[in-house]
Amino acid sequence: MKKLLSLAIFFFLVGSCHAQQAGERITSTLVILYNNSNTQLSILLGEVKMDTFKLRENEVWYSPTYKSNPIIKIQTKGHLVVYKLKLGMSYMIFWDGRKKYWDLIKIESRE
Repeated sequence: MKKLLSLAIFFFLVGSCHAQQAGERITSTLVILYNNSNTQLSILLGEVKMDTFKLRENEVWYSPTYKSNPIIKIQTKGHLVVYKLKLGMSYMIFWDGRKKYWDLIKIESRE
């Protein structure tokens, strides 16, 4: 009985380790965006081809998977913010009151 219990614990620990590694591999191919506003925002995101995505207010959003670091574009009236993002990182979109447009900063993960 002791051997059976030890074996079950071993397989549980191995399975947990593989699940964690799989999760890390998945998140390393996307970016996480947090919309820190009370309004839905539209962004352009992509590597070469840019796609439009809508982020709901106060939403933590996971991008599609990418092979290389994507570019994000956020339009505020006459101002366009453009950044190259790093895969596996988390960013927050926020209103910069001093500059009067939507901007982006890197943050600790908000998963």
